[in-house]
Amino acid sequence: MAQEILKVSNEILMKYVCDNLAVGKFVTIRVRGNSMLPFLRDNKDCVTLKKVEENHCFANGDIILFHYNGKYLLHRIIHQEGEKLYVRGDNRWTKEYEIITAQDVIGLVHSVNRNGHYIKCDRHLWKWCSKIWIICFTCLSHLHHKYKQGITLFK
Repeated sequence: MAQEILKVSNEILMKYVCDNLAVGKFVTIRVRGNSMLPFLRDNKDCVTLKKVEENHCFANGDIILFHYNGKYLLHRIIHQEGEKLYVRGDNRWTKEYEIITAQDVIGLVHSVNRNGHYIKCDRHLWKWCSKIWIICFTCLSHLHHKYKQGITLFK
């Protein structure tokens, strides 16, 4: 028997997500958008979110659901500075970040469901790949920025 997919407005979905996470339940949602490519794919992957405990210690590489400028976003923590979390999508070629605090975070991605296979985000391989991606993508975005400015690396 095929699983029924219910489509609801983002406002209704996020209220459901927030309410369930607030009482400690895990919530699974389908990924929408391409901002997290190649790690998360639009309309193909699902993520399971868990509640962020009050004094949670975030790690660079964590993927979080957060509220920013009236939108709900699922992006990766790139850098932390004091109370500030610098967050951006994996598929962003600019040096821009969303700068948020822990109070803006709604949930933490616990696992990814890709084609029926669950990938837990606390596994060493996932964390290692996330950290390598941050390093490589930071270097590539820096080179892309220089290229856009017309600066050549080799003369």
